[in-house]
Amino acid sequence: MQNEEKGVPNFWLTAMKNNSLLAQEITKADEEALKYLIDIKSSRLVCCPEFKLEFFFGPNPYFKNYVLAKKFIMIDEVKLIFDEAIGSKIKWYPEKCLTRECSTRKPKKSFFNFFKSLEFPFYDESIDVKLLHQLEHDYKIGVTIKKEIVCHAISWFCGDATCGRRTKRKIEYDNPAAGNLVQKIESLRKIEIELNKLEAEFLEKRRKEEANYVKLCQPLDTKVSYHLI
Repeated sequence: MQNEEKGVPNFWLTAMKNNSLLAQEITKADEEALKYLIDIKSSRLVCCPEFKLEFFFGPNPYFKNYVLAKKFIMIDEVKLIFDEAIGSKIKWYPEKCLTRECSTRKPKKSFFNFFKSLEFPFYDESIDVKLLHQLEHDYKIGVTIKKEIVCHAISWFCGDATCGRRTKRKIEYDNPAAGNLVQKIESLRKIEIELNKLEAEFLEKRRKEEANYVKLCQPLDTKVSYHLI
């Protein structure tokens, strides 16, 4: 099975491998599966401190999922107090699982471990330190993908970005069509970021208007009920 999706070959794989933190998570076996990665999207709910990452894949010989997601739900985003991290259950094809040994079923290192769901009961007095460290590690990966890879994908793909520092330079391409395609992707990415901001603002305004509506209608409902009695 070959990846027939059109676009810059291995765009997201290259962008992630150029980030030192993510490069440590990606194994050689992971690279073959990540070549089928088409897009990564980040979304955030305005009503609570949480965000979700969605990874879109083309048809591939590793798993049946077309979308793998990871959502981080926080109690306090500033103090890093977690509630849980919900990930997609990967539907691996037989003998294609990258997170466990096929023969012994023992866990092994893989970027796809990132999609494992983790629950951290903050109210429990017995703190699982190992679980907490894993949550913090996954959260760090998630934030890196959200703030760095998704928002500055072109820079990471071209190798112009480092954590906390980005430079711009003119890239020369052997194939002019590839250069034009990268520019189009960058323009569309900027539009997508602006649309996400507008959507977040709209949801926040709607939430406030709905809250005001409830406050205004509550006395009216009480008054109507009183007269009916």
